[in-house]
Amino acid sequence: MSDVVLVSVRYALATGGAALAVAIVQPSQPFLAVLTAYLLVARPFRGNDLAGCLLAAWSGVAAALFLVALFPQQFWLLLPAFAVVIVLGLRAVSRLTGHSGVLLMAMGLCATLPAGIVHPRGAIHAGWDHGANLTIGTLAAWTAFRLFAAPFSGPTPERKEISLSQAGFVAAVAIVAVCAAAVLLPSASVVLEIAAITTALGLLQPPPGLSAKAIGALLGALGAMVFDSLLAGSGNDLTVFLVALMTIFAALSGLMQVRRAWAPTLAQGGAMFAVAAPMLPAPDLSLAAMTTRVEAVCVGFMVATGLFGLLSCLPAFPRTETKK
Repeated sequence: MSDVVLVSVRYALATGGAALAVAIVQPSQPFLAVLTAYLLVARPFRGNDLAGCLLAAWSGVAAALFLVALFPQQFWLLLPAFAVVIVLGLRAVSRLTGHSGVLLMAMGLCATLPAGIVHPRGAIHAGWDHGANLTIGTLAAWTAFRLFAAPFSGPTPERKEISLSQAGFVAAVAIVAVCAAAVLLPSASVVLEIAAITTALGLLQPPPGLSAKAIGALLGALGAMVFDSLLAGSGNDLTVFLVALMTIFAALSGLMQVRRAWAPTLAQGGAMFAVAAPMLPAPDLSLAAMTTRVEAVCVGFMVATGLFGLLSCLPAFPRTETKK
C-alpha cells in the first residue's frame, strides 16, 4: 500500500468512525469528535501517548468547569483567570505530551468554558459531552493509526515546547473569541471558539501561510454549507453522510500528500469543514442554522489570524520554540 493510499484510508477511517460514534451517542457539539480525529490522525501515537492525550483533554474540561464554578457570572474575574489557566496549562502539557496534548487541552478548555458562560446551569452537562467528544475523536484517530500504521517508523519527532509568548497568543485569541461569541453569535459560541483556537495553534506551526489558510478557511466553510444542503435535500441519510464525509477527507489527505504546495490551504480547509459540516445526527433543514455555523467558523478564523497579524509584527513573538 502506497503512502498516499495509507494516509487517505487513515483519515477516512478516523473521521468516519468518530462521526458514526457521535451519531449513535448523540452528545452536544458532535463536530468536536470529527475535528479531533481529523487533527490527530496524522500524528503517530507512541508508548503512553494515548493515556497522556486523554488526560490532557479531560484536564482541560475539568479546569474550565472549575473556573465557571469559581467565578459564576463574574466575567471581570473569569476571563483573566481563563487566560492564566490557558498559559500555565498549555506550557505544562507541552512538556509532557507535545502538540497533540496541547491541542486536546486547549479544545477541552475552550469548548467547555464558552458553553458555561452562555448557559451556566448546563456547564456540567456540556463539559461531559465535550469530554466525550474529545475522547471519541482521540480513540478514533488512535485506532486508525494503529490499524493502518506506516510499515516503517522514522526517528521520534523532536518535542516542541510552547513558549510563553505563544501561550499568551493562544490565551489572547481565546479571550477575544469568547467576547466576540457572546456579542455576535452566542448560540454558536463553541463553534466560534474552537475555530479560533485551532486556527491559532495551527498558526504557531511554521510556515503560517496566512493567505493560503484564508483561502482554505473560506473554501472549507462554503464547502460545508454546500455539503449539508445537499445532504439535507437527499433525505438526511446517515450512510450517505458517512460515505461522503469519509470520501472528502480521504481526497483532501491524498491531495495534501501529492501536492505539498497546497497542503496549508487544504489542511485549513479540512479543519474548517470538520467544524462546520458535522451537524449530527442529521443536518438542519433550515439554511439559517447552517449559515450561523459558517459565520461562527469565519469569525473565529478572523479573530485568530487578525491577532496573529498584529502580534507577529513584534520582534519578541517567535513561532516555535524547541526544547532540547
